[in-house]
Amino acid sequence: MSTVVDLAQASMGNAGPKMARLGELIRHGIDVPAGFVVPSTAYQRGADGLEGPLGDEIAQAYRRLCGGSDKPVVVRSSAIDEDGVKASFAGIYDSYLGVLGADRVVEAVRACWAGLHSERAVAYRERLGAGEPAVSMAVGVMLMVAARSSGVAFTVDPVTGRGDRLVIEASWGFGEPVVQGVVTPDRIEVAEDGRVLRNEAGDKRIALVYGKNGMEHVQLPAGRARTPALTNDEAARLSERVRAVAALADQPVDCEWVIDDAGTVWIVQWRAVTALPAADAPLWDPAEYAARYAFRSA
Repeated sequence: MSTVVDLAQASMGNAGPKMARLGELIRHGIDVPAGFVVPSTAYQRGADGLEGPLGDEIAQAYRRLCGGSDKPVVVRSSAIDEDGVKASFAGIYDSYLGVLGADRVVEAVRACWAGLHSERAVAYRERLGAGEPAVSMAVGVMLMVAARSSGVAFTVDPVTGRGDRLVIEASWGFGEPVVQGVVTPDRIEVAEDGRVLRNEAGDKRIALVYGKNGMEHVQLPAGRARTPALTNDEAARLSERVRAVAALADQPVDCEWVIDDAGTVWIVQWRAVTALPAADAPLWDPAEYAARYAFRSA
């Protein structure tokens, strides 16, 4: 009997909240990269090693996903205790970009599971008074979209809490340089009727891209660095997609998104916004927020 679950069939019971939410989007016709989930029930089977049948099954699922030739994938943690109302574990567990080849995918799954007991995760649970986890971790494996642009979008303004505009942060390539604080992303505001109210270009001099040597940082020319990563039309289309996610969730959301070279908008993670900013909230820090979506480059 198969252990891995197609991402389109992911649920809270077998995939953890992060992957379950993506599965829900797929079932409602929203573009999410194809993938599969190693469910939380497999964690105990794999805790002592993935050299046996479970590792073989993950490798076979990867080959099916790729359709005959190895393709880069994203391997993402989806712990049962992630993205909760009381504790998000944002940026605590690791995910991996640009993983290529069945053996490396199996290793990345193992590394995600090991993150349950990392010093960072243990310290976070201790601060919450949660102790050791009573549950385990699912891991998602998704085809990696070649990101022309990527970022985060919010259906409420993360600084003011205003709900009459959608706020987008955008950069070239993948988002790791934003997390590292070496680029300033664009800030775009879109009205409820789709009008772009603001498209302010940041300083995006570094881009993380997937090249012949895997994930690599490239220096961008000054003109490109100051060019908006989204046109107004693209921003309007992205806002429609993110608002569709919010309508499905029936509450405000923030979404991690990617746009490929063909202009297709992909949602690769989303969570409900459960708390609006206080009136005396500190100044907005894009790097701090982007760290919630942080990846390690494989």
